[in-house]
Amino acid sequence: MLKKISLVGLLLAVCISGFSVINNYEHLYLYPYPYSYGIGKAINSIDALDIEGFLFNPGLASSKFSIKVTSVSLMLNTTGINTLSDLSSVLGADTTKVVSYAFDLIGKPINLGAYLGVVSLNIPISDFNLALGILNLNLTPFIEFHNPLSSAGFLDTRLSSIFSGYIGLNYSFKNILTGDKDLDKYLSQLSVGLNLKIYLAGGIEKNFGIDELIQGNVNISGESLLSNLLTPRIAPDFGILYKIPTDGQNGEKQRVNIGISAKDIGGIILNNKVLIPTTFNLGASYFIDLSEMIGSSLVFKKNYIALDLHDIFFQRRDKDFFKRVHIGIHSEILNFNDLINFRLGLGINQGYPSFGFGLKIVALDISFSGYTEELGVYAGQDPDTRYVLSVSLGY
Repeated sequence: MLKKISLVGLLLAVCISGFSVINNYEHLYLYPYPYSYGIGKAINSIDALDIEGFLFNPGLASSKFSIKVTSVSLMLNTTGINTLSDLSSVLGADTTKVVSYAFDLIGKPINLGAYLGVVSLNIPISDFNLALGILNLNLTPFIEFHNPLSSAGFLDTRLSSIFSGYIGLNYSFKNILTGDKDLDKYLSQLSVGLNLKIYLAGGIEKNFGIDELIQGNVNISGESLLSNLLTPRIAPDFGILYKIPTDGQNGEKQRVNIGISAKDIGGIILNNKVLIPTTFNLGASYFIDLSEMIGSSLVFKKNYIALDLHDIFFQRRDKDFFKRVHIGIHSEILNFNDLINFRLGLGINQGYPSFGFGLKIVALDISFSGYTEELGVYAGQDPDTRYVLSVSLGY
């Protein structure tokens, strides 16, 4: 009985404590982008997503003051959903059935996760925007069962923990005067940004053989996790946004946005290894304000069709082009003075469809997205469908 409880306890403990899979062929992110997952992660040039956009491309920044005192994101995949729903029946089973259930999970990573952000600010100062993130916690576990005869053992577990904060600055050239009217006209559409992320990261890894699990020998020491959390590191992001008006009215009704970003410069380091490499990303989007056509200033003001190419220099281990393609549609269906905001998104992430919606009511902002991440070497090899719920408080 004790052995059975130990095995089920391990499954439950790991399942409820994480954020996403650590996989050699999945590209991880230091910060989640809950709504942006729904628009296929085509976020690099959409200047209407506030801090979520800035954290991906510091060239994107809102000119309005905003503060979020709490932000929580929860993610789980279909395997995780099924595992949680099956736990009640597994808890009452004998050891043979528990091990049999684990065999059914071979090759199916379990992804559940949690992200916590405490206080993020955007402060406009003249043509600058100052962004601050006080404390962010990202837990990233990995759990996968293997063939018992494989070198990885029967159960492969890993857990990383990253504490981080950031300070960033965005500058818009919209009011710059050089004395050359033509040059001023072109510069007025440019904004650039730099974001410095300071983080502490640590992790542990352990493989279990089937005999260890049956015997209940599932102890995992947290010493290595804590010891690696003592070295602070810095990873800058740099970004550019350029707006090309297409309606002759400074892009108020229609324009094309071009976004360029360099993310995680120097890489995100975990246990002296690069967990997230430096990536260079390109994005373009078409913006149109449909409110006049609809006949109401409250609906369909901000609408985007976007295309992104992430990691254009192929710094990630996989080299598949289609894993780097992201397509998205974003629309603010209703916006009542930013007090009530309902947004909807659709996209294609690495060849798989995605969807998302967000609802803001005064200080409460909720978003939900469904998307599929490619865990394999190439698009179409090993898809993993996930769902993300995010809740934040602030204004």
